Amino acid sequence: MAEHTPGPWRLKPDEGGHGYDPQEPGYYIVDERGQYVAQVREESWRPDEALEIGAEETEANARLVAAAPDLAAALEAAAASLENVGAHVPAEQAREALAKVAAE
Repeated sequence: MAEHTPGPWRLKPDEGGHGYDPQEPGYYIVDERGQYVAQVREESWRPDEALEIGAEETEANARLVAAAPDLAAALEAAAASLENVGAHVPAEQAREALAKVAAE
């Protein structure tokens, strides 16, 4: 199983010029070398879907995606701490969420 691109990740606004409408808000998620990891757009790419979520929600989604490596690391640390103090139920919930990151 492949590992995800190491963090930190950051937002890079799409300035247009990539075949998309420059008026349509969107963001690239890039790693510390500036390599593209993901893209978040305001509108769906599929013409049969009428999905438009708005500029503010698009930016919020992009920030959440960009924070994913940091969130996964923090959750791993929290799960270990919870296990150390005997809080097995929340630790298991954290481990289940982390398993989704690892596609287990």
